[in-house]
Amino acid sequence: MLYYRIDSSTYHALGWLFAAGVIVVSVGSINMDSNGAAFNSDHSVSLTTRLWRGLLCRLFGSGWPAALGYRLGFQRRVVCREHRLTLTTHRAAARELRIAFAADFHAGPTTHRRVLQQACAALAAAEADVLLLGGDFVSLRADFVDELTDMLAEIPAPLGKFAVMGNHDIWADRHYITRALEQAGVQVLVNRNVQLAAPYEDFWICGLDDHLLGRPDAASAIHGADGHRIVLMHSPSGLVDLGNNAFDLALCGHTHGGQIALPGGRPIVVPRGPLCRQYAAGRFELDPQQVDSQRRVMIVSRGVGCSTLPLRIFSDPEVMVCQLVGMLETQEQVPAAAALPVETLPVEAFPIPDSLGAGAV
Repeated sequence: MLYYRIDSSTYHALGWLFAAGVIVVSVGSINMDSNGAAFNSDHSVSLTTRLWRGLLCRLFGSGWPAALGYRLGFQRRVVCREHRLTLTTHRAAARELRIAFAADFHAGPTTHRRVLQQACAALAAAEADVLLLGGDFVSLRADFVDELTDMLAEIPAPLGKFAVMGNHDIWADRHYITRALEQAGVQVLVNRNVQLAAPYEDFWICGLDDHLLGRPDAASAIHGADGHRIVLMHSPSGLVDLGNNAFDLALCGHTHGGQIALPGGRPIVVPRGPLCRQYAAGRFELDPQQVDSQRRVMIVSRGVGCSTLPLRIFSDPEVMVCQLVGMLETQEQVPAAAALPVETLPVEAFPIPDSLGAGAV
């Protein structure tokens, strides 16, 4: 059990942080309808929202919220969770496909740089074949991505690095963030897919645009992907956009697992999106009655950074490692229990390489 000790002298500061959080959440609701969809057809950000976000940038620009949250112990522990998924194939694969996945870095004044370094160190230590990134790279300002891209560039991924945009990225400036990521060797997929190189040519990475502020087009995202589909999307609400389209694995974030949760991990508040509470965090078998070759699996990450408030309670930051194992149709089926998460490691098991640095906020 993880306990949080709060000195009485910190209550005043935390009160101000919660007040600021209420303002941000309230302002962020101005141009949204009850289902979390933007009123404006072009998903533009309202003038009021831009003004408030500009004010918060000035108030938080020095990074003091992240420094306070980190010092109080609310941003110290990153977890690496491993999942194993068995796929039915028509031919034997050379070896299992290993995927590293992370979402919701929220580089900026509410996430300490040390947390970003630890997460990237864990992703690098995973020695994955491919790196997938689920959006929300920044909070408030697009140029905060610059402190993250150097770290992402250092992560090895021989089959490629791929990303989608999150709602915070679109609010900030998706074009700036896309350019920065691509300069770091990360391909941004907006309603399109990429076939992996041999011997994994049966696998396709399908990137779906953000459900809330993007223009998700599932037909375009999966067009031509006639093998195993790995859907990369920002939010579990992307399932609404996917409809009944087939896929093997969907990876997403957005929910933060509530970021502040009750003991046991039940979220108190979840971000906007019709499916965010139903699929707040973890692994979900979406079609349990189907045969193995037709089942769809979705894994929702609690993410890395902090949004609005610089703290997490009973919702530890995490990165994922997914091992996809091909099984010929003639082979004996593996019991469902073998598909459960197989390992959970604290990030302290992965030392931070010197190339990632140790700096402050």
